[in-house]
Amino acid sequence: MNGRRLTDAQISQALRAHLPEQAQAGLRERVLDAAVTTTQERPLPSFAVGALALRGQLGWAEGVRTSRWAWVLVAAILALVAAAAIFVGSQRGPLLAIQPPPTPIPTPSAEVSLPAVSPSLELTWTKVVLDERSPRVAWIGDRFVLVDEDSRAVRTSTDGASWHALQPGDPDPGYYELLMGSFASRQDDVVGWWNSQVRGPDVTNATPQPFVRDVVRIVRPRAETTATTPFKGRVGSIGIGPLGFVARVHSTLLDWDAWVTSKLGPDWVPHMTFYSYEDGILRIETDDGRSLNVVWADEGFEPGDFQDRGFGWYSPDGERWTAIPDFPADVTEVVGVSDGFIAQVGDEMWHSSDGMTWRNLGKAPGAWEGSERILSWMSGALVTDGIGRFDVVTSQGYTELPMASELPAGPDSSAAFGTGSLGLVSIRDERGILFTPNGVHWSIEPMPAEMAEVDTPGPASTVAVGDRSVLVLSWAGTREAPIPSLWLGILEP
Repeated sequence: MNGRRLTDAQISQALRAHLPEQAQAGLRERVLDAAVTTTQERPLPSFAVGALALRGQLGWAEGVRTSRWAWVLVAAILALVAAAAIFVGSQRGPLLAIQPPPTPIPTPSAEVSLPAVSPSLELTWTKVVLDERSPRVAWIGDRFVLVDEDSRAVRTSTDGASWHALQPGDPDPGYYELLMGSFASRQDDVVGWWNSQVRGPDVTNATPQPFVRDVVRIVRPRAETTATTPFKGRVGSIGIGPLGFVARVHSTLLDWDAWVTSKLGPDWVPHMTFYSYEDGILRIETDDGRSLNVVWADEGFEPGDFQDRGFGWYSPDGERWTAIPDFPADVTEVVGVSDGFIAQVGDEMWHSSDGMTWRNLGKAPGAWEGSERILSWMSGALVTDGIGRFDVVTSQGYTELPMASELPAGPDSSAAFGTGSLGLVSIRDERGILFTPNGVHWSIEPMPAEMAEVDTPGPASTVAVGDRSVLVLSWAGTREAPIPSLWLGILEP
């Protein structure tokens, strides 16, 4: 039978179907030269032409005929074409017009990113030799830090078992100051704050006015530590988000009761019949003829000074701070989450993606008991008492960790607990220690007998959670004569 050569149109169509535009240039003539003479009066399928195009690109030997074995070879070449297309597509974009699945619409409940499940739920506990008489311990950045309040000695450890005593000249981002004040951490960032007059005159950046400005220190690995006194007032809480920091600051300009008393005289509270603060105007009336009607700004105050509703400040780097104009009033805590910040206002939660604009997420399900804390964990804000309440708040709303419905009833008192990349560890009571790596799988292990010897009037236990281990600083004795002990829990492989 007479053979028939491939047409230019066939080749162009096949090249467009099987190769990206960048790979088509220069192949048309090579494929024409390598076109196969068929044993039947029919054109080759386009997938075979695509295979020939690849063959021509790779410079293979020409003259392959469409015998039975040739078609086997073509099929093998086709497989190579598919593999090449997948590779090129991964580098340059899809070759086929495949429609991606539609993006799911967020539901009112929070979507929590759960950590990977640990292969084990068992923590093995040992006692750590403790020379410090007044110790404080925390996980800061990528290591445990242990300081002694009296001697100012500092030790660090990455696993809680092997310790390094900080020597003069060793890198020190201010571990002592961080642990003696307050601090928050998220991922690689740590921010601490304290007042220089409270902790002594030798603290960096001391200010002459007592209790006016707190020192704020930003610690980042492999970067210079930043220490500033950025705003008036006392810091109550700082959250670390993807775009920077949000601080809730207390007012220190106004003693509310003393100021109103100076205006109305003593014993005004039992006689008060009317009270309002609207549009920046404070009004108070009493049943014995006293009244107060003042424009708040005329007194030299700002809205955040009123009954210490507080101020909000945002910083992208810890150095430049900007007042948040519409910061929710009466914020008690603010934490960073994967897509911004979560702030607690009474029994409500607010969210901000950029730290400057805020929206109300509504009231939390269930009543606040007063023993809950808010921690940054699992891409959201964990609201927990460490015993039975384990709510997670994200920008999408509220959800409850699955394990909450499975846990046995715990004690009525609050627990000492902490979170970290290892998971959540809670000292529920003298009977057991709760550990969960992800809020789904959990275990309650017996507490070592010596650790359980805690005198209630003594200092509260501290739980510091690291990457693969956890430290618990517990106390025996009395408040007047506390005896510290340090326990290391290691996750078994």
